[in-house]
Amino acid sequence: MYRVLCWPSALLAASVLALVVSRSLSCPRSCNCYQTNEVHCTFRSLLTVPPGLPTQTRRINLGFNSIRRLQDKSLSGLRRVELLMLHSNDLHHLPDAVFRDMKSLQILKLSYNKLREISSSLTFSGLTSLLRLYLDHNLLQHIHPRALLQLPSLRLLRLQGNRLHQLHPHTLCTLSLLNTYYFSTLRHLDLSNNSLTTLPKDSLATAPLLETLNLHANPWSCDCRVNWLLPWSLAHPGIMKCPNGPQCPVCALPTSLQGQGLLDQPAMPCSSPVIHSPGKETFLETDLSEIQSRNDSSPRSACDLLFSPHARSVTHSGVFYEGTEL
Repeated sequence: MYRVLCWPSALLAASVLALVVSRSLSCPRSCNCYQTNEVHCTFRSLLTVPPGLPTQTRRINLGFNSIRRLQDKSLSGLRRVELLMLHSNDLHHLPDAVFRDMKSLQILKLSYNKLREISSSLTFSGLTSLLRLYLDHNLLQHIHPRALLQLPSLRLLRLQGNRLHQLHPHTLCTLSLLNTYYFSTLRHLDLSNNSLTTLPKDSLATAPLLETLNLHANPWSCDCRVNWLLPWSLAHPGIMKCPNGPQCPVCALPTSLQGQGLLDQPAMPCSSPVIHSPGKETFLETDLSEIQSRNDSSPRSACDLLFSPHARSVTHSGVFYEGTEL
């Protein structure tokens, strides 16, 4: 009698288990799963992320589709995914915390979309293991100054081929101490082919781990605001592959320096602003270069604090996908 009563319970448990296993292992109808941990959905004319992505998968390729937006729960439950490719789609916006469950993600490729801005500090929330972020060849004009603070393990950032006009001094920072001191874990940074005319000194002062930096193909204004870049490059040889390299930044303004290398200019002045009044022009007495030199005596940066003898060391580890062609 006991055995007879147990059969329905056993069948119910088996059914539930089968559903769970099916959700974790099944392959979406519009995709191919050549290996257990991989989902390939390229060139399928997809308008949205297909439902039912296996929760056990580690690599997802959704490139070369027509995905216009990510729903709030499009990527929920994908805690084991390490590689997500969404390149060559039609994305215009990234919702807040859309990647929140992807704690294991190491590589995120969003290249060749139509993103105009990273408007929130929560856009990349949850991506604590992310090592590589590809945002190149979008339409980006603005990045929230605190957006990358959600990425404490970030090592590589590709921003080339966008429409960035300026960067906040903290835009590239990936760590914050008491919301006062900022630090960047970046080792590889590409800002080429944008619309940058100048660059804040603190944007690189907070990134002492940099190994490569690309700044070419921007309309640089060669004036006193970037006088700091030459001594910085001399103090960090090999990072910019300059001088005399194809990746060296070139002056666009003033016209007298147009076409010349930014790092070939030993000292670049700034013109004093003019106050226009009827019948006369009055120049301000203080030159902008003097103001800049005064600012150099400001309090220590986050890097000074973090790398002082009394500071605690902060390290992050991660594993790159060797051989992954990105």
